Amino acid sequence: MMDPRQLFLLKLNNVDVGEERRNSCTLFHPMRNSRLNDFKSTLKQRSFHVAFCLSVGFFFFELVRISINIALPFITEPFSSTFPNSTDQQHFDCKIWQKFLILVAYYVACVVSTPLSVYLNKRKSPKFFLMFTSATTSLLCILLPTVSQWSFYYVAGVQFMFGTMRIFTLPAFIKILGNWIPISTRGKAYTMIVIAFSAAHIIGSSIVSCVSSSFRSIGGWAIAYYCIAIFGFTWMAFLVMTVTSNPEKCQTIQRKEKLVLLKTLETEQKVWQAIQHNDEQVLICWKTTFLSPLGLISFLKSVAILCAIRCYEIYSPVVNFHLRQCISVDFMIGIMDSVPMLFHLIGFFTLTVLSAKLNRTTTEQQACRDLDFFSFVGSLSIAVSVALLPLLPCDRLLLWYFMSISFGLFLGSCISQGNFKIFFFHINVPEIQAQLFYELSLAECGTVIWLLACSFAQSFASHTVSQAVAVCTPIFMVIFSALINLIWKSKNGYAIL
Repeated sequence: MMDPRQLFLLKLNNVDVGEERRNSCTLFHPMRNSRLNDFKSTLKQRSFHVAFCLSVGFFFFELVRISINIALPFITEPFSSTFPNSTDQQHFDCKIWQKFLILVAYYVACVVSTPLSVYLNKRKSPKFFLMFTSATTSLLCILLPTVSQWSFYYVAGVQFMFGTMRIFTLPAFIKILGNWIPISTRGKAYTMIVIAFSAAHIIGSSIVSCVSSSFRSIGGWAIAYYCIAIFGFTWMAFLVMTVTSNPEKCQTIQRKEKLVLLKTLETEQKVWQAIQHNDEQVLICWKTTFLSPLGLISFLKSVAILCAIRCYEIYSPVVNFHLRQCISVDFMIGIMDSVPMLFHLIGFFTLTVLSAKLNRTTTEQQACRDLDFFSFVGSLSIAVSVALLPLLPCDRLLLWYFMSISFGLFLGSCISQGNFKIFFFHINVPEIQAQLFYELSLAECGTVIWLLACSFAQSFASHTVSQAVAVCTPIFMVIFSALINLIWKSKNGYAIL
């Protein structure tokens, strides 16, 4: 029984899409003889404007998500000061518990809001959702400094709303990208998305940290959030002027480009209808898929991979606590957070070149298997890197932080290259997208449970137990994921994406 996502990709690559494949190079693939002229022509195309606008949107929402990690030490200071007789360790344990509570609130929102997000995105325009979520997120950024003075529970509530808005945007982003980007150039559009995602960490976290520390006496972290809100409203205006839900509603697009995009949509629908009518062995309904062995195995693998990736975020408050003991300059923490993502970007381009060679020399299915192997290597490197952090002494923490996390995310960049590129931006079929959203949502449930377990271990258990959880859990998750894939591949002959 074949995974419909893999079968759809295999059949789509074997279909002659006519003018689409011959003309799709005009978006991100200029001709060799006139690169400069074609590049200028690319900048004028509506598809490029849409891809660039959505990349800026990814930058905004990712910046909102990661800024809380930098702002939390400043947010929790008033709460800790209400207990003047507490020790430093008690203050630290309190801050850790607050940190995990806010993280859990964000991912609980992702889990709870996924069914509503899929339901509403089928009935409303994706552009409407992007406008609504950007405006709401910007307003929440303005309200966060005020509500944080009341209680950190209100901060968790705002984070819950941030998570809800984020999960609402994901189907809308993917739907617009699928409508506007031809099949053969979606990989290039995905590269723009990854650059924006990494830039939010590399540039955004450093700026937020610098503003928070430089203007600490007058509430620097609040000023940083106000700036993020202004950026969000500006992007919403850019979105209104640039993006439409599909090319048919756009009045300024060139006729030739419009025909190419409409041909892409028609081709994908034909391939999907052929799969539904001719391949009885394929699982179509997401409910049936999840209850099948393939769906269950895919779900367990997603949980394991997500837990391994979340390690970096889960232990970041512990790392920041040690960094504040080792260095006295607050904005250095933002720089330390941005360096691993710089290596992530370098690693992404390295894996992009490698996967491009694999796609030219092997079949699509073999390339997917190879990328899945790289995903395992990257996940293992992240797990080992995070596992080393609690064991490092303070005087060597900075050196090992650079070496372990940067190297781990350098290899871990293939996770996004191997999974998100194949799943999201190559599949513009609502049935498959809904199946994937529910699968990731259920995987987030496992992540939330693991977050709570780690928070209890670090807040209430002994130091030895907490350290054992930090070391063993991420490595176990990666090994568990690899065993799942190995067993399935040995019995069925192909790897699970």
